[in-house]
Amino acid sequence: MLEVATLVVSALAPITQVVCERLASFLLHREIKLDDNEKDMLKSLMETMTRIQSLTEKIDGWQIYRKEGRSWLRDLKSAAYDTSDLLEELPSHVCKNSFSGKIKSTVEKVRKGPTYRETLERIVRKLDEISKQINNQPENNGDHHKANRRSQTSSFTGESLVPCREDVKRDIVEWLLSGDSSKGNVSVISLVGMVGLGKTTLSQHIYNDENLEHHFTSKAWVSVGKDFNLDRHIKSILHSTEFCPSSQREMTATSTVSTGVSDNGSQKEVTATKFSVDATMDTQALLLKLREVMKNQKFFLVLDDVLNIKPEDWDPLIASLKDGTSETKILVTTQSQKVATMITDGNSTILLKALPHDACWSLFQGAFANERTCAKIGSTLRKKVETKCAGLPLVAKVLGRFLNSKITEEEDWTDILNSELWDLLEDNNEIFRALWESYLALSTQVKLCFTYGSIIPKGSAFDKDKLVHLWMAEGFILPQGERRIENIGNGYFNDLFSRSFFQNTNNGAYGMHDLIHEFAHWLFLTECLRIEDSDSSDRLVVDSGVRHLSILCKSTSPKVLEEVSFCERIRTILLQCGGHHNNIHSIPYSLGTEFRKLRVLDLSGAQIEELPQSIGSAKQLRHIDLSNTPIKKLCKTISRLPRLHRLKLKNCGSITYLPSMKKLSSLRHFHLDEKLQICSMPEGISQLTSLETLSHFFMGTGDGQKIEGMKNMTNLRGSLCILKLESVSNAQEATEAALDNKQYLEELTLKWNSQQLLNPNLDVVDVLRSLKPHENLKKLHISGYSGNRFPQWLGGSSFSNLVNVSLCNFNNCTVLPPLGQLPSLESLSINKMRNVEEVDNGFCRIQHPGTGFPSLTTLQFVDMCNFETWNGVQEGDFPKLQKLIITNCARLLELPKLVWLEFAEINNSGLLESWRDQRMNRP
Repeated sequence: MLEVATLVVSALAPITQVVCERLASFLLHREIKLDDNEKDMLKSLMETMTRIQSLTEKIDGWQIYRKEGRSWLRDLKSAAYDTSDLLEELPSHVCKNSFSGKIKSTVEKVRKGPTYRETLERIVRKLDEISKQINNQPENNGDHHKANRRSQTSSFTGESLVPCREDVKRDIVEWLLSGDSSKGNVSVISLVGMVGLGKTTLSQHIYNDENLEHHFTSKAWVSVGKDFNLDRHIKSILHSTEFCPSSQREMTATSTVSTGVSDNGSQKEVTATKFSVDATMDTQALLLKLREVMKNQKFFLVLDDVLNIKPEDWDPLIASLKDGTSETKILVTTQSQKVATMITDGNSTILLKALPHDACWSLFQGAFANERTCAKIGSTLRKKVETKCAGLPLVAKVLGRFLNSKITEEEDWTDILNSELWDLLEDNNEIFRALWESYLALSTQVKLCFTYGSIIPKGSAFDKDKLVHLWMAEGFILPQGERRIENIGNGYFNDLFSRSFFQNTNNGAYGMHDLIHEFAHWLFLTECLRIEDSDSSDRLVVDSGVRHLSILCKSTSPKVLEEVSFCERIRTILLQCGGHHNNIHSIPYSLGTEFRKLRVLDLSGAQIEELPQSIGSAKQLRHIDLSNTPIKKLCKTISRLPRLHRLKLKNCGSITYLPSMKKLSSLRHFHLDEKLQICSMPEGISQLTSLETLSHFFMGTGDGQKIEGMKNMTNLRGSLCILKLESVSNAQEATEAALDNKQYLEELTLKWNSQQLLNPNLDVVDVLRSLKPHENLKKLHISGYSGNRFPQWLGGSSFSNLVNVSLCNFNNCTVLPPLGQLPSLESLSINKMRNVEEVDNGFCRIQHPGTGFPSLTTLQFVDMCNFETWNGVQEGDFPKLQKLIITNCARLLELPKLVWLEFAEINNSGLLESWRDQRMNRP
């Protein structure tokens, strides 16, 4: 049996919260015109949803079998989803922008399909039916809630320490025995890692190390769990304090002697002293009592499994120990890097890593009563065991105990090991308890975002930005005043990362441990269908209630979307190729009409050349990603998507046409790249004033396609690349772009694709002068500039945030701009300035004393075919230069004295070849 009442509350609460808040907004906003009948139905729906929330919280004491409970939960979530979908369509004369929370009128007034009354009545009837089922559930005897609550840990362990953890133990013990021993010193070390890594077992062996017995006079072990409560845990410290043999303290409280196991496996006696604590004592009294008990003690405290802690609870505890003890060392185990940072200021933190396969295999073998049984496992099965354990000692031990209790035919074991972990361990749920408690510590909305993460295939890396935007499209992120919804979503993500639900992978991407992924997928119930290995000859068996479709490209049927077309409630279609070639070459013509609830359409990597015209009927679409496809053009009906929030067309080198976008008023993120074959930006781009991401702007000559079209895009952020600047007809046009009012831009690329200007009489210097960016800019790249001098802003010291500059293909320039005045510049690349013969003092400064390039660490000169002389470097210039790269500068005779230079790479620069082989100059 499995306790699912709390599961119901935790899994359903995020959805009902969203629905209830939206219902409230419809009822409270006067701008929304509803007739009396609609108001009554909405109020009825609001009352029913509130009742469901209340009931699910109330039944925390009822026990339900897994099958019944999960079926009931599925129906509840389905009803909540249906309500959310309905609210997006309810007042067709009002469109609610889910990302800004603002209400705006539209001209759409025609209502189609079933009336809202009919739909609302159907949902209310369904919720009433479920509500009755809940009320008919018998109450339990009150012990049910303990079933899935993780047991309290203690300082005693009968398990030996895995050999590969001995080094970590030694380092922590050495830390405990060293350091400042002055009175009142309190030092904290945190042991951080995900569930199941063995933090508690390691801490138990440290706690019982004999070396500590002779160093500390007292010690205590406290199992914390979900929430750190100051009063409760001071009592726990007082109740569990042990006095070590080195203590000279006269026992004044009730002492008990118990037998424990020392770190080397021998028996030992432990003196545990329970100090009397009055139940009526308040926080102040408890803190005073703790200070009194710990007076002049050298105290060692273990706080195990700290999931959450607040400064207002932590700080008084530390202050009390400082006042009382002569020295305190605290070892904290936690899954949360946020907790570790708060209590240790980021110092003294040890990140526990996964065990190697051999260590997990040893633990797995140790769980078998009969060694011969385990010895029968062949290399293939062993590999499956090691994969299932994935470096987690807890999984290795639990899985070993489980398989030890099963029949031992190899075929049966293979079937078992191919199953999801949660399908295996229905009764043996030690792993579940550990993960469940961590899950409960998440906020309501973060829980929903976490479970949605299981839509990513197991073992696959994912991009933080992409996942946050998927959450946004699904409506999982609730607005918080004027705060950007993206920032709120980033906060959700960081919370999950800090708690080890998400992990770093290579190349700045993220991933989920297999155990965490399986847990999230289990929580997601039947909402998500993952198609990871289908064949065109197999007909998919799909639950009609599926909301999210995740398709792994490898071996996927080309007709997979046709096979799920009856799932009209689908919100997400996520194609994930991961470098695999896929068989999806076309999209069903009726895609938009069949999936009217669709919010996310990610076809990146598919072999499609066009989208069907019906896409315009999917009015709920927020997110479209067609990156890495051979698509040739976007259909005109895409402009009929009023809620489209993100459109991504990266690496779409075959696109030659973009339709009008003037009606895409909700579009905030528009991702392009230089590979597009378009001549200019689409019509109406200037009207998209809510844009925050516009990765590339292709200059055109038509109305709204000129650079001045960016004038009112004041919220642009991230990076922006402006191409085809030769199309600018006059400097005023460039001024109208108002780049200097785009304060959130971090990276700007200005690119002239041709030396042939649209207006041959135009002074291109004036154009560059008019393109002055905001002084918050961090990275600047200019390419193809044909002027023979530079505007004053280029190199101006007011650009104090500029850390990276690259200048390329300036064919008419004979000198370099005074970039040495940029105080924060760290990386500089000068490329293809073929008319520059000399670099002089003006490169470092303009008649101003001071250090040239005070922060520069990397400098490159590439393809400078006439570069002969480098002068003007004064003592103190380039104080941080570490890396100098000179390539294809054949005429350069010598380098100036660069005192702090650590590395020089000289390629194809003949006259400097001998210098490269000599020792660099030093003072």
